[in-house]
Amino acid sequence: MALTEIARETSKGASLVEKAKQLHPLFAGEAARGEAKGMLTDATIAALRDNGFLGMWIPRCFGGSETGPVEFLEVIEQTSYSDGSTGWVLMAAQVAMGTAAAYLESGVANKLFAQRMPVIAGQGAPNGRADVEGSGYRLIRNTSTPARSCMRTVRPACSLAAGFPTSAFSSCRSRRQS
Repeated sequence: MALTEIARETSKGASLVEKAKQLHPLFAGEAARGEAKGMLTDATIAALRDNGFLGMWIPRCFGGSETGPVEFLEVIEQTSYSDGSTGWVLMAAQVAMGTAAAYLESGVANKLFAQRMPVIAGQGAPNGRADVEGSGYRLIRNTSTPARSCMRTVRPACSLAAGFPTSAFSSCRSRRQS
């Protein structure tokens, strides 16, 4: 199924908030297993992906549902009620993914979102440094902070800019290349 079809399916039927409520037994039931593993379980990740949660802050032109901030926060509230770790990972991934969709050059964004909804995670707080090396930079991580991934399918987003302008989605159609 193409990403645009997934977005259309997501917009049909139950809202994302209702889907989050319906998935409460799964998220709550998987919480202890995820905590023991130190990452979300495969069942939790599949539920997030299959029900359109990973495209909440992604523009429709990239296959997302372009969810507004109030519904986004309601979904995060419900998933966090079910399992705090699931809510946290979903929130962090959506901020990073939405930022990528908003700020990446259109050709890069088209490649990133072409096959399936990617999962990107990162943070805006400095936990290392970037040293000039040749014509680029070498990223050095603060070794006092453990490097741990909450999802096996995460792509690091070390160089994405922080912030999320409200106009990010309005220019989407002009950025999407056919």
